[in-house]
Amino acid sequence: MEVSRRACRGRDRQASGSFRKGGRIVVDARAGRLPGSLRRAVRRAFGGRSGSDGRVSAMARNPHGPTPRPLGEEDWSEDRLVALIRTGARGEVAGPGAQERVRKAVRAEWRGAVKSRSLKRLNRRLGLAVAALVGVAVGLHFFRSPLPATPSTPVVAEVARVERVQGALTAAQGGAARSAASGEALKAGVTLRTGADDRAALRLATGVSLRLDCATRIVLDSGRVVRLEQGAVYVDTDGKAGAAEAIEVRTPSGSVRDVGTQFEARLVDDRVRLRVREGRVTLRREADTQTADAGQELLAAATGQVKRAAVSPTDASWDWALACAPPFDAEGKTLRQLLQWAGREGGWEVRYADAEAGRKAAAAQLHGSLGGLSLQETLEAALAVCGLKGRIEHGVLRIESELGAAVRMEALRR
Repeated sequence: MEVSRRACRGRDRQASGSFRKGGRIVVDARAGRLPGSLRRAVRRAFGGRSGSDGRVSAMARNPHGPTPRPLGEEDWSEDRLVALIRTGARGEVAGPGAQERVRKAVRAEWRGAVKSRSLKRLNRRLGLAVAALVGVAVGLHFFRSPLPATPSTPVVAEVARVERVQGALTAAQGGAARSAASGEALKAGVTLRTGADDRAALRLATGVSLRLDCATRIVLDSGRVVRLEQGAVYVDTDGKAGAAEAIEVRTPSGSVRDVGTQFEARLVDDRVRLRVREGRVTLRREADTQTADAGQELLAAATGQVKRAAVSPTDASWDWALACAPPFDAEGKTLRQLLQWAGREGGWEVRYADAEAGRKAAAAQLHGSLGGLSLQETLEAALAVCGLKGRIEHGVLRIESELGAAVRMEALRR
């Protein structure tokens, strides 16, 4: 029978062969040297000392022979054990049948042990491999998959900005109300309200000027859609409105759309009054569409009835829009640009009485801020610095030089 030397090593896992090899084992075979632990145990038991070969010398223990031991105490010294083994009878050699049974039993036991250890090692390695693959897959999923979005407040786009406030302007959104100041950005869905003596001017994201009269409430649905719930609004597109930038004012009596205009929409009881200062607007209600041009007024009821009237661009009813007009940005502008702005805000036609006045208006450069001044005060200050004079007659803003004014005054005296 052959027994492999390294049963647990990688190179000796195969089962042993069935051929016979080697000789018999001597019955009293022993190691050439006893282990140190055994020598120390013998030394403690007998008080002797072991030789260089690890065997305990009997003469060293007792030169006169072995000392008799008390009854019941056994002698387990090496010499005693050797003597006992040698005096024992030699057993008979097992027959071929018994040897074959022993060989089969040993082989089965050997194969079972090798298979069990191999399976355990294989399972352990497979487990480590699976864990590594799972770790790699999780890592790839972590790096490739987008991080879950954290809950956050939806971003609402800016649709307008406050340009001027006379008195107070209240802004309400999401159930919270606050006072809105000049320069503040406004988001879609905000509700704006002015008091009985308050007015405000807004600049929509499209560049359109939107002004709120006293006791007005609106909702900015977007940068192009305004819901008028109370009061009046004034719209000045300044020629910016087109197919993509057109503003829509929604009222209970219909929706108003502009075509490059200045107009006012005012709620009067259950009706809407639409007045056009410049350009053209349309009022749409279901399948019905009404058009109003500059100088016209529409009074539309919820029942569908519409009345028309005439209105002058310089009528005093426009003064509220002029009073809350945003200030003119004078830095780097010319006097001619200021006069054009003033004529649009006041509904006036700008004319130059003489060539000198036109030349000075085109050449004069403005610097500084005109904020806090009314339109009349702004004109007086700018014209005086440039040596010009201005007067309003029958809807015309007439500009003349000081020389021209002196000549005119002299002619009047004559």
